[in-house]
Amino acid sequence: MQSKSEIQIDQALHGYVKGHRQLASSIELDDQSRAEMLVLSDLLVTAAVDRGRSYLTAYPLKTASRYVLARTWAAGKEFRPGSVWTHSLLLDYQALVLLPDLMRLNPLFRQPKQQDFKDYSLPVSLETRDGGNGGISSVPIQQATTALVKLYGSQYVDDVVVPSGPDQDNQMLALALWRQMWPALRRQFAFTTAEGASLPGFGFVCTLRFSADQNIDVTPDPLDDFQGFHALLDDLSGGGPTPLRTFLSRYVIESSQPRKTAIELAGFFENLAGCNSIERLDLAQPLIAKNRLPRLAKDLVADAVNNASDFEQVLYLARTLRDIPVGIKPDVLVKRVALALDQLGILLKISQSEVEGSFGSLLFEGLVHQCPLALVSRAATQSNRIKIAQLRPETVSQIEWWPSEDSERAQLVGILADYDKINWGHILSILSPTIGPLTVSALLIALADGAEQIGLELFTQAGPHIKDAVAEWFVTHPAAFKRLAVSLRTVSRDQLRALTQAQLRQAPPFRAQEGWADIFASVGGTSAFCNSILIIGYLLSLDTQGALSLELGRIVFEPLYLARDTYQLDYSEMRYLDLSLKNSGISSNGTEAIVKSALEKWPVRDSDFGVFAFCKNQTLIFALAREVDLRGGVTLLESACENRQLRDEVKDCLNVYLHKRKTMKKASWPFRWW
Repeated sequence: MQSKSEIQIDQALHGYVKGHRQLASSIELDDQSRAEMLVLSDLLVTAAVDRGRSYLTAYPLKTASRYVLARTWAAGKEFRPGSVWTHSLLLDYQALVLLPDLMRLNPLFRQPKQQDFKDYSLPVSLETRDGGNGGISSVPIQQATTALVKLYGSQYVDDVVVPSGPDQDNQMLALALWRQMWPALRRQFAFTTAEGASLPGFGFVCTLRFSADQNIDVTPDPLDDFQGFHALLDDLSGGGPTPLRTFLSRYVIESSQPRKTAIELAGFFENLAGCNSIERLDLAQPLIAKNRLPRLAKDLVADAVNNASDFEQVLYLARTLRDIPVGIKPDVLVKRVALALDQLGILLKISQSEVEGSFGSLLFEGLVHQCPLALVSRAATQSNRIKIAQLRPETVSQIEWWPSEDSERAQLVGILADYDKINWGHILSILSPTIGPLTVSALLIALADGAEQIGLELFTQAGPHIKDAVAEWFVTHPAAFKRLAVSLRTVSRDQLRALTQAQLRQAPPFRAQEGWADIFASVGGTSAFCNSILIIGYLLSLDTQGALSLELGRIVFEPLYLARDTYQLDYSEMRYLDLSLKNSGISSNGTEAIVKSALEKWPVRDSDFGVFAFCKNQTLIFALAREVDLRGGVTLLESACENRQLRDEVKDCLNVYLHKRKTMKKASWPFRWW
C-alpha cells in the first residue's frame, strides 16, 4: 500500500538501439502493455522533434491497471533521423488518487545522457507533501475554450482536436485539463502534445490532440450563454484539488452522461455563493429532477433539513421533494418547527406520498408520530385518515379523527376491521353520542365476538335508526337472535317494528327461526301494528301451533287483509308476503292468498267455525264465506251460523251471504256480487 506522504512510481525508457525498443523498466508488464507502450513512445508527428524540445503523451494502460505519463525528446544527431528517447512514468490507480496533478511529475523526467540505463530499472519516489499547489499564471484562452466545448459541450466529441500553440502552452493546457477532470474520466483520458500526432487504434474513450491547422473548428469566445464553461475556464489555471474540482468529482459520476452534466454542475457551483440552503436546493431542481443525481440531492436536502427553521421552508421542502427518495430522515424538522393545526394539515396533505422511502413519506411519518396526538387527530382528512391510523393506531380512539358523516365513518370501520391493536370498545364509547346506523352496522361486523353484547345494549337503549341497524344484524345471526329473544322481557312496538322490518329486507320466503315466537309473545300492547309486524306476525302464526298461533291470528289476520285490500302495503312488502305464502303451497296472490292460507291454517268444520273467530269486517267475512262455499258448500256456513260461540256480527254477515246465495240463479253462480 502506498504511503500518503510518499508514493513509488514505476518507470520505463524507450529509445533507439538497433531499432526503437524498450531499453529499461522497473516493472514487468504483460505483452499487450509492452506493445502499446512501444508504439506510443514513438508517435508519428507532422514536424520533427527538434533537439532541446520535447512533448508529453499520457494514456491509460488498461491491462496493467496503470496510467502512463511520458516525455519524448529527439535522440540527437548521432542516431538515425527521427529517433527519440521516451521516459515513461507508470502510476497505479492508488497513486493517481494521491497525486491529482500530473504537473508534479515534471521534475522526474530525465533525458538519457549516456548508454547506461540502469537508473531507469528502479522505481522513483515522490513526496506528496509540500509540493506546491501547481498553479499556473494563465492558460491559452482560445485553445482552452475550444477544448472545453469539445470535451463537455452538448455536442461533445471523443477525439478532441485543438489548434496547436507553443510547446509549453500545449503541455500546460493538456495537464490543466487532465487535473480538472474527475478520477473516472482521468483514467480514460489520453493526450499527446506533439503537433500533428494521433492516438489511433487503442480504443481510448477520450483523447486530446493538437493540430497545425489554426482554423480547425475554433469555438468563438466569449461563451456568454454558458456560465458553466466560464467557471471551468477560470478554474483551469488553479493548482491542486480546487473546490470546483472536488465538487465535480463527488457528483458528476452519478450522471448517465457525466461530460454533459459537468457544465451544468459547474454553472450551479458558480451560483452557490451567497445562497442559503433552501435557495441552493431550488437552484438544483433541474439537476436532481427524475433522480438524476441522488448524491447531490441527498447532500442538498441534508443541508436544507439541517438549516430549515420555519414553516414556509419546511413546506417548500415538502412540495419540492415529496416523491424523491433522498435517504434523509426529516424528523429534526418536526422537532424544530412548532406547528399550528392549519399548518399541520397543509404539511400532511402536501407530504403524503406513495413512493416508499421518499422525503414526503418520511416527513409524513415524522409528523404523525411526533406531533401531539390530539393535533394529529384533528388534522386527519378523508385522504389521509387510514394512513395516519396505520402509523399511529391510537388516533382512531380520538373523536377528532372521525369524520361527521355516517357513511364515511362506516367505510372507515370496514377498513379498520382488518387492523390489529384497535380498541373497538373505546371507539364505540366515543362515537355513541353521534353514532349513525351505517356505522353501527359496520361496527357489528368488525366487533366479531363482542358484537352481540354491544348489539343488545344498543337495541335496548339507542334511538330508532340505531335499532334498525342492530336489528338487521340480529336477524342475520340466528343464534344471537334466539338469545336476544330470551333476554328481552318485554318487546316494545318500536323494537318489534325494527326486527320485522329487518326481516322483510331479507330474501323471501319467511322462515320462522327460533326466537320469533318469544319475541311476539313478549310484545307489550297489540294496537296499531305497522305493516311489517302484521306480515311477519301472520307468517309466524301460520308456521306455529297452539295458543300463540291462535293469538297471533286473532291480532294480525284481519288488519293484514284490510291493509292488502286497501293497497297500504308497498311493493316490497307485497312481494315478500306473496312469495312466502307461495312457498307454503298457496298459488294465489294478494288478498286471495291471505284468505286461502288462513283457511288452510284454521279451517271451518262442522263443529268449528275456524278462522271466522278472528273476523269483524264484512268484506273479509264475505271473502272467507265465498272460499268456504267453493271448498265445501253452504252446509259448513250454515253450521257455523248455528254455533252459539260465534259472534253475532259474524253470523249476521254469513246470513246475508247465505240469503244472497239462495236468491241468485244457479247458472250464474258463483261470481262476486258484493
